[in-house]
Amino acid sequence: MKLKSTLAPPSCLSTCNPAYPLQASDVKSGHCYIDRHCYAHGTSSPYSGFECTRCDAAVGPLQWSSPDTSKACFINGACVSSGAHAQVSSGRSYVDDPCLHCDPSVTSSDYSPVTGCKLPSTFRAGCYADSGSEVISLAAMMAENDTNHMTIASMQTGNAQLISEVALFSKQKTILETQLDSAISAGEAKSTATTSCEGMSNDLAIALIAVVSAMFVTTSAILGFLVFKERKGNPLFGPAPGVAVGMPVDGPTFGNPAEKGDV
Repeated sequence: MKLKSTLAPPSCLSTCNPAYPLQASDVKSGHCYIDRHCYAHGTSSPYSGFECTRCDAAVGPLQWSSPDTSKACFINGACVSSGAHAQVSSGRSYVDDPCLHCDPSVTSSDYSPVTGCKLPSTFRAGCYADSGSEVISLAAMMAENDTNHMTIASMQTGNAQLISEVALFSKQKTILETQLDSAISAGEAKSTATTSCEGMSNDLAIALIAVVSAMFVTTSAILGFLVFKERKGNPLFGPAPGVAVGMPVDGPTFGNPAEKGDV
């Protein structure tokens, strides 16, 4: 450390009054005064871990700016340059993690995976993740594809059967609807006929009953009279008593029958 005592103010300050706190207006335009040092606008911080901060005279001439993550990452409160790997312990020291590095295009707040970092020097055919780790071998993938094809074929067969059953049910539905329409039509016709019968007035019905009753009484009386006459031994349809029947013996005569000797 080197101490220096001088009465001259720093070059980037227009005034310096120890009796008052330093103000942003005391710093000359295009400069910053940070940690008792002058920096030109755009100068990066010289401190390790803060290289992505800089002097921004327009925003804050008395402090470093926010981290610039356009070309660096800011992870765990420290700046990490683009492409720098994360550190992992190895024994008593730290070494680069081959699968994690700073990539601002992916994320600026954390390490990003390195594509192909786990890809083996010799590997078998198959599917691999971006990191290079094997996901599935080619043989297993082919076997799975065959199983999938069989499943698809089975599903297509089942789908065809379902379509056939749906068509059958649709046909049965049409038949049932036709039968239902016929039943409804028959019911409406029967209802109309019943309504016609029920439309007869009460007076007309009473008159018809009276006429039928009178006819029944008359018929019963006549039948009873005929039965009574039959039981008496009289012919049912013979002439009345005192009425002569038959024809004259000598033919018709005129005048007094006693004069002719006829009886």
